[in-house]
Amino acid sequence: MSDATPTGYARRERKGSEKRQVGIKNALRMLPQYPIRDGTIPAGIFCPDSLLMSMEDSYCDAWDRTDVIDARTRSLFTISMMICVGNVGNQFELEWHAPGAIRNGATVNEIEAIITYARKFVAGPAQGWAQGTIKKALTDHGLLTPGPPPDLERREKSGSEKRKIARDVLRRLDPTSELLKVPDEIDQNKFGSELDLMILENLYFDSWARTDDALDWRMRSIVTLGMLFAIPRLELARQHVPIALKNGVTVKELEELILHAATYLGFPIGLAIRSAVTEALQQMPK
Repeated sequence: MSDATPTGYARRERKGSEKRQVGIKNALRMLPQYPIRDGTIPAGIFCPDSLLMSMEDSYCDAWDRTDVIDARTRSLFTISMMICVGNVGNQFELEWHAPGAIRNGATVNEIEAIITYARKFVAGPAQGWAQGTIKKALTDHGLLTPGPPPDLERREKSGSEKRKIARDVLRRLDPTSELLKVPDEIDQNKFGSELDLMILENLYFDSWARTDDALDWRMRSIVTLGMLFAIPRLELARQHVPIALKNGVTVKELEELILHAATYLGFPIGLAIRSAVTEALQQMPK
């Protein structure tokens, strides 16, 4: 096989043995103790075709596609999905992908930022479970490093201060959002109206306004799409497609994210994601 990484249709034409050669290289880079070293499946192993598929369609087909999205971005996107998939996280995958992300160039601070962000999407129990799994995995691999101290000044802001900042962020992200029309008080005539204030404070202030930490606007959009794909809440993912484009994500990168998501979430979900993103792109002004 040529040293040049094939792209486009050429990568679809590789034989299984060629794909496994590439897949093992990528797997060993991310996780040096990967049990398969040369593509040979030991006799008597349970479900051997699954291991071959893993090397071919995950570690080759997904992880070798670095012509549009690099391995670091792909790792952070994968972690965001694995924290949220099934609303309870995927601990086995996180045990692999958290150390793999560091070896792909991500930082512990970036992973911490994703964990913090995930709390707004899957709430404390699932986020806490994922946090514990990632901490143990990084510790076991000798990759856990001290992060920044907590931002206590941010925590001391009042609700009204948080909502003011949140509205400024929301005007940048989505100036047509209905949340911008929410009065700065609890509407006694609207059922559950306090939820709107909580979303402004907890999502748009506590998360989206944190662009001074490890995740910039573009990466936060990628992580957001990963979480919404995995939950899955595709109607909300549609709303975030134009926001992602505004934040610097390209249409070609969106295609790559969909292909990667299908590998980890399943092809039925992948088809649904593709339809949702396509619809969002078609509805955008030309």
